[in-house]
Amino acid sequence: MTTTTFQISSDELQGRIDAYYYQPKFRHVQEELGKSRWPLKPLNEIATIVCGSTPKEGSSIAPSTDSVKFLKTINVQDFTLNLGTLYYISRVAHQRRAISALQENDVLLNIIGATLEVVGRVSIVPPEFGEANINQNIARIRIKEGCDINPFYLMGYLGTKLAQGQIEKLSRQAGQVNLNTKEVGLILVPIPSTEVQKEVASMVRKSCLDKEQYLMDIDSTIAKFDQELLAKFGLTVNNDSSMIFSTTSDKLIGRIDAEYYRPIYRKLESSLTSKGKPLSDLAEFPNETIDPRKDPDKEFRYVEIENLDDITASINGYWLMTGREAPSRARLIIRSGDIIVPSLRGTFKKIVIVPSAFDGCVGTTGFLILRPKQIDGRYLYAILRSKIGQMQLERAATGAIMPTLTQSELSRVLIPLDETKVQEIVEITDQFLNRIKYLKQRAETVILKAKEEIHNIIMGK
Repeated sequence: MTTTTFQISSDELQGRIDAYYYQPKFRHVQEELGKSRWPLKPLNEIATIVCGSTPKEGSSIAPSTDSVKFLKTINVQDFTLNLGTLYYISRVAHQRRAISALQENDVLLNIIGATLEVVGRVSIVPPEFGEANINQNIARIRIKEGCDINPFYLMGYLGTKLAQGQIEKLSRQAGQVNLNTKEVGLILVPIPSTEVQKEVASMVRKSCLDKEQYLMDIDSTIAKFDQELLAKFGLTVNNDSSMIFSTTSDKLIGRIDAEYYRPIYRKLESSLTSKGKPLSDLAEFPNETIDPRKDPDKEFRYVEIENLDDITASINGYWLMTGREAPSRARLIIRSGDIIVPSLRGTFKKIVIVPSAFDGCVGTTGFLILRPKQIDGRYLYAILRSKIGQMQLERAATGAIMPTLTQSELSRVLIPLDETKVQEIVEITDQFLNRIKYLKQRAETVILKAKEEIHNIIMGK
């Protein structure tokens, strides 16, 4: 642990008594802003800033004809919106929250999150996005009428170290990183000429397109991985989306939901019956639990669904909190090498292998944990992440409003197993994950370079 010692005089106090706010590293940001050749205005002078709220009934990952997109911090990435895991609220709940409804060119800023990697991420609402709303962890920044500010310039600026330094300074680090909309409004924004704003906006748009290309490459890599695994086992999966079919009473096995008996699922099951073993033969399902609330002053690391990286098959962070702050769902102990399978439909692709750095973390009860026995976890990950596994997980989920997967259903998932191919599949999986990580890093690098160039343009370098 690094200790920072410094002192300030009483006339330097600005209404905050937390020492973090006055750290010397923030003085550099203020000095840089003071050198700006452009006038500075607080954000609340050029934009309205509001945050959303979560309905009492919560949100769902299952859309309906009467639902509206509901964005969370997981959706707001650097200069882009990640819609891989998308939540919804009812139209009635959306209308009750009209104050935080979104429209094209609204700038979105994460203001509450587990770490500074989450807080400060900024994006923009694209054209034809449709009706949408946000939760309480996101600030919606809408440029005021009459203010000659390009929204893409503003998004670009908020991503630079000039703005990120202010965001870090204004935030509080207790339990989770957070700041409120009033504090967001204090962020100083250089207001350059229209020509400079257009230059920055053009750069931001290009970086977004470049990042999108890398994300498309990730999608194609995942599709190729799926096809390669299917070919290894001599399996085919047609894309028949027909919902008109028939079955007989002797085929019913305790499920009365028609989705379960779709031909596309039955064909896969038939193909796997002779080639596969139930997951329960290849992994155990530990049930190591803890109740952090029994030790209210002790800190622990809490991992929930938004900390699972569906691209790299790893965990990208955790929430540091005390037992007193722990939600009731913080119960499951996760261990290095465990495989986490989220139990909620719509999140099944966020399967991860727990890295050693997260050994002993507490996970949400929304996770299903499996521990490989005498088989490489990367093999099980590969099958569960591929179409072979994903189709079975989708089929097994039950529930009309929020379909979920039970441990019992997960244990019956069929894993194709050919001992002669295990090592080959593991090697293919390593290559796949390395390629995915490379593409993700390239996508992130594009944005980092753009931020640096934007900073230099604003500072006239």
